Amino acid sequence: CIMVKNSKKSDVKKEKKLFECNSIFNLDEYRKMFINFPINMWFDTIYGLGIILIVIIVLCIFTKITFIDSIFLFLFVFICRLIINKIRIKKLAVRYFKKLYNNNLNFVAKSKTIFYKNYLVRISDNSKQEVKYDEIKVIKETKDDIFIGTSKGLLGFQKSNCSLELIDFIRNINNDKNILKIG
Repeated sequence: CIMVKNSKKSDVKKEKKLFECNSIFNLDEYRKMFINFPINMWFDTIYGLGIILIVIIVLCIFTKITFIDSIFLFLFVFICRLIINKIRIKKLAVRYFKKLYNNNLNFVAKSKTIFYKNYLVRISDNSKQEVKYDEIKVIKETKDDIFIGTSKGLLGFQKSNCSLELIDFIRNINNDKNILKIG
């Protein structure tokens, strides 16, 4: 998944691990993340709407379109753009995945995540990431996956690779902040 924080071997604390989970990251998992956290899609939408807004302003200046008519036109285009993005989201996910992994649609990364009392550590072939639970902004659970979002990135877990106790533990991380979203 996306790197959150690099840590050195000496930084890892000697604490008792509570849970362990193996995960994979491939195009299918990226699509699921993209659908649940469509950050790049919203950038495209805002960029496109900015261009459309400029065109509408130019039309207002050089034609007899009123300001109210231009607002309705913009809202109509905005709604159409959202509907189109909803339809295109899977194609957009593939496009961004290709950009990230040099057109390698078969890219697969395997990782192991160890959960401790106050933080988790994700270990993959080329990185080690530590996330303190108080850094977690959102936890989103779907039928097949659980996603943990921080201000620095996303971590995805396939529920089929997690014990029921671990799933319950993740659901209750920072329970006082009400960050769990079911979707």
